[in-house]
Amino acid sequence: MLDTPKKLGLLAAICAGSYTAVVGAEGFEPAPIKLDSGMTLTPVLTTVVGYDDNVANSNSDEKDSMYTVISPRAKLEAGNDITNGTLDFGFDSGWYVDSSDDDYFDHSVSARGHHEFTAKYRLDLDASYRRTHDARGTGISEGNQGVFDDVTKYNYYVVGGVFGLGAQSSDLRFDLRSLYKKKDYRNFEDVTQYRDYDAVEVGATTYWNVMPKTDLLLDIGYEQIDYDVTDPSTISRDSDVFKALAGVEWDITGKTEGRASIGWQNKDFDDNGREDFDGVSWDVALTWKPKEYSALTFATGREARDPDTFGDYIKETYASASWRHKWLDRFSTEVGTKYVGESYTGVDRDDDYWRASLAAIYDFRRWLQFKGEYVWSDQDSNVDSVTYDKNVVYLSVKVAL
Repeated sequence: MLDTPKKLGLLAAICAGSYTAVVGAEGFEPAPIKLDSGMTLTPVLTTVVGYDDNVANSNSDEKDSMYTVISPRAKLEAGNDITNGTLDFGFDSGWYVDSSDDDYFDHSVSARGHHEFTAKYRLDLDASYRRTHDARGTGISEGNQGVFDDVTKYNYYVVGGVFGLGAQSSDLRFDLRSLYKKKDYRNFEDVTQYRDYDAVEVGATTYWNVMPKTDLLLDIGYEQIDYDVTDPSTISRDSDVFKALAGVEWDITGKTEGRASIGWQNKDFDDNGREDFDGVSWDVALTWKPKEYSALTFATGREARDPDTFGDYIKETYASASWRHKWLDRFSTEVGTKYVGESYTGVDRDDDYWRASLAAIYDFRRWLQFKGEYVWSDQDSNVDSVTYDKNVVYLSVKVAL
């Protein structure tokens, strides 16, 4: 097993090699192919080679392995500023040298469309499909690695739209939204069938311009969550969620931009046997650029959400921060950290999850990028079976035309 000091040494070597970059080169900017139809096609291929010292996110008998991931992507674009559309598609194929049970093949496709009827009325439509997975020891297999001898696979569908009213330059404007989501597991159906669900969300956001580049906002949303099958050993998880948040959104002189809102969330279960949630919820995300080559980002939030395993709901609080700095035209680094605190209702469980990462990015050419990253993560819980820590180090190569 490769120990942590050696991994850090490997990352340091990658960084040192990257630091010899020549000033004056461009960053990574894929060149689109213009088709006869007028559309553009932009393909990108990413290859990752890495090492994971706890592949199944286990609290005992950890299995380590080298791994490889190949991820081709393509983007098809058409239109103009008034009417335009984008189609993204690709797949991710991962192989673990010493843990073939964790191999996976995912693929996804997403489409977006935008149309402005007039300066005051616009429509954005989004649709996506992912045939994807959760790694062992995460999601529904959390704490039950011995039962799941494969990654949990599922289909995830999202279809939605936003209708905007009011010119972007007006003092008052509105966004009306609607969203449909569906999750459908594809294996271990004796367990996973009880987590298949459909959700419908509707909502509205009001923006009130109070100064240049600054809006006050009020967001109200309602979501109905319905599970396809109820576990006969328990009671229904179906619920209605109402959320109202008020806050501010800004983008000031390119130096700082963000959104901060706070309000109330109510999660009301159909079955009175489950405990409802009423409490404070917030959502904050901001970016500060003291220089055009340096950016700091921060995000925090709190909400109640459905658990993948047991319990009525999870009261989740998170905070994350990252700093990306471009030292030379070709070379940049990024450091990040994240904390997630989860308190379960309906079962005795409290988790604290920490993650820290250090990355070096080298844009060797406009069409070729190298990235080396080390990631440490640790989950501490009063439930021993879901407690684990892991170290991952990898090198990726991204190629475009």
